[in-house]
Amino acid sequence: MRLIDVGAIWHPRHWDLVSAVAKVGTAAGSLLAALLLLVLVPKVLRLRSPYQLDLELQKLGAIVASSDHPIIRKDLDGTIESWNHAAELLYGYSEAEAVGKNISILVPPGRDDELPSILQTIKAGGRIAHYETRRITKDGRLVDVSLSVSAIYESGEVVGAATMVRDIGERLQLVATALRYTKRLELIYQMDYKILHREPLRHCAKLVIRFMDSLTAFSRIAVTVARFNSGEFDEVFGYSEGEFSEMRTNSWEPYTAFTEILRRGAIHVSDMSSDDEIPELALFRRSGAKFICHVPMLDHEELLGCLHLGASSREFFTEEILDHAREITTRLALGIQQERLWKQIDHHAAELERRVAERTKELTEANAALETFSYSVSHDLRAPLRTMQGFTEALLTDHTAQLDPVGQDYARRIAQGAHRLDRLIEDLLRYSRLSQGEITLQAVDLSAIVREVLPDLSADFEAQGTEVRIEEPLPPVLGHPATLSQVMANLLSNAAKFASPDKKSEVRVRAEDSTNGTVRIWIEDNGIGIDPNHQDRIFQIFERLHTNYPGTGTGLAIVRKGVERMGGHVGVISQSGGGSRFWVELSKPAAV
Repeated sequence: MRLIDVGAIWHPRHWDLVSAVAKVGTAAGSLLAALLLLVLVPKVLRLRSPYQLDLELQKLGAIVASSDHPIIRKDLDGTIESWNHAAELLYGYSEAEAVGKNISILVPPGRDDELPSILQTIKAGGRIAHYETRRITKDGRLVDVSLSVSAIYESGEVVGAATMVRDIGERLQLVATALRYTKRLELIYQMDYKILHREPLRHCAKLVIRFMDSLTAFSRIAVTVARFNSGEFDEVFGYSEGEFSEMRTNSWEPYTAFTEILRRGAIHVSDMSSDDEIPELALFRRSGAKFICHVPMLDHEELLGCLHLGASSREFFTEEILDHAREITTRLALGIQQERLWKQIDHHAAELERRVAERTKELTEANAALETFSYSVSHDLRAPLRTMQGFTEALLTDHTAQLDPVGQDYARRIAQGAHRLDRLIEDLLRYSRLSQGEITLQAVDLSAIVREVLPDLSADFEAQGTEVRIEEPLPPVLGHPATLSQVMANLLSNAAKFASPDKKSEVRVRAEDSTNGTVRIWIEDNGIGIDPNHQDRIFQIFERLHTNYPGTGTGLAIVRKGVERMGGHVGVISQSGGGSRFWVELSKPAAV
């Protein structure tokens, strides 16, 4: 283009001077307009001759011609009158090819109504600013553009339009890319949420398939989860039920050729032309896929499965697409491993619960059988024992003269042994009754219980010279009256029994409230005490630490069993030779 021709477009014989410069500036866009208005207008206003004016207009034409943005002038019918070099580069038409043609050659199918609307606005003296649309190039490519269109005036009338074009394809592509990465972040968040909340793996797989499908026109997308060591599928997603039945889902056959590639974390692309005989790949072919991209799902170098992307061309597998695929397959692998770990944990927990239930049942049955046996044996033993006692007493009473001293001694030993055995059987019966009987807990007056058992123990206290001191008032507790009476009787009897021979026997009963809703009852003595190393044994049945003291070894076992049946705890604080402090902890009644 000759500069004088471009300058002639804005000749002062056709335009009002100031208006012409302003309108051209508007047509060239905001940045170019500012340049023109700030630099050229003052100069144009100072011109004195047509020669100077033509010279400045030639400069203006040079700016338009060299602009990085396409600038096009057309008449009100849309016929192109001027076409700069940037327009040639964007649309592919040379100036000679474009000038004289209608601007509609740039309008793609489906946008035919845009041009009449734009020209109508210009005819009315309006302006189109930053109108984003698509235009078609000479070779048929679609380009995204932003149009700014202003009217061209001659003698105060609109005679044409000046259009400045900006190629916004790169900007739109960046926006679209940012949007895709934003969607990926949303997908990762959703996947992490589902993994943390132990949702089924298929929920994550569906999200992945939906996301990848939104990126480009894949022919088919599928997710396969498999155990490569055993060569079996776990789960397959992306197939209908009918298609799934066509696949040999009990093997990893389609992937044996490139398993090692996947294990190294590399992506493999299958060419469908050579793999048509494999059922799964044939399903992709039916969907129009000519290539399948297999993206491995790895967890610490363990191959867990693949994301399969079917496409008609390798060009679909862009670096961005593969970047998205790698990221989400990493998350899927985490979900797979997490789900397998949860299944293992659930399996182990169920197995543990089953074993515990079995052991508990066995133990319960054994305890029940033992308690039933003890109760039965205790009853069955008492009959022959009483016969033995009866005949021994008769022998000592009615036939003493017929026995020599040795015989009399034997008879007395038999009677004493029978008496001890009778006491042991009675204690066993008490223990069995505590284990088998049903008890109902209620508010119990502890002071009344202690007063009731003291008279029954008066003989034991008198024999040992024991002084018993009760610190009233004793608070009420939640318990079972008969069981609590047995517990207190055994503890008081035990305190008197193990008195120290070198000091006066003293027993004190007191109670204190705890902050955790319980009452602790103390039975304290100044007797021989208990070695701390043996304090755990004394509550076991038939355990006797001091064989030189009378007893069957069941008294404290009955105490522990009774306290446990009432939902409480029992213990002792003691030192050898320093007395013992037994304590029983029971709950307070609800009303207290």
